[in-house]
Amino acid sequence: MLNLLYRIRVFSSRLLCRPNNLSITLQQLGLRQNLTILDVGAHKGQTSAYFNKIFPDSILHAFEPSPILFKTLTQNLQNFQNISCHNIALGKADTDGFLSMPSSDLCGQVSLAESTHLKTTKISICSLDSFSTKHKIKEVDILKIDVEGQEIAVLEGAQKLITENSIKVIFLECDFNPDDSQHSFFLDVFHFLTNKNFSFYGLFDLVHYSPAYGVGYCNALFLNRSVFS
Repeated sequence: MLNLLYRIRVFSSRLLCRPNNLSITLQQLGLRQNLTILDVGAHKGQTSAYFNKIFPDSILHAFEPSPILFKTLTQNLQNFQNISCHNIALGKADTDGFLSMPSSDLCGQVSLAESTHLKTTKISICSLDSFSTKHKIKEVDILKIDVEGQEIAVLEGAQKLITENSIKVIFLECDFNPDDSQHSFFLDVFHFLTNKNFSFYGLFDLVHYSPAYGVGYCNALFLNRSVFS
């Protein structure tokens, strides 16, 4: 019984990582510098600046479809010559779409059809496969995704990269409530990626709404099994 409790405790400590351990975890995995990093759903550039700080001399691409946030994003990252900003959304295929325009500071949600009850703006959607072909990106060291519930659509647009084991690490936002349309349900992401040769490595940045609700949202880390075998 004591041995079982010990193993559960060890597993839990590995699974639930503290936010400031992400850089340590990635560096322990062998990711240190000269990386190719994609920040999908870059908002105002916070994550791009963070990755640029811990992985100097890397190439970063920041994607933000909101015209309002994109203006702030480019201003915040204008002094980083190694970061390219793109005013597009990533999704399953190359097409036009619509982005809801919330009144708060949060990003809107991407959809293919224009809403009849929400204020929206027309945007361009590009698949990660076509973007990588156009920009001659053969390998992605870190793919970060925070797109308000559309994470799997982004992954579906990266089928070629995933099949060719060209993405090493995927770090994305999710939650544990299947009724929350603002975030991707963890089990959906888990099943999608584990069927694509990725292993689940841990959770970061856990946010709890209330004891009754549990985890509001968090970031999950997945590793390519072929790369880290």
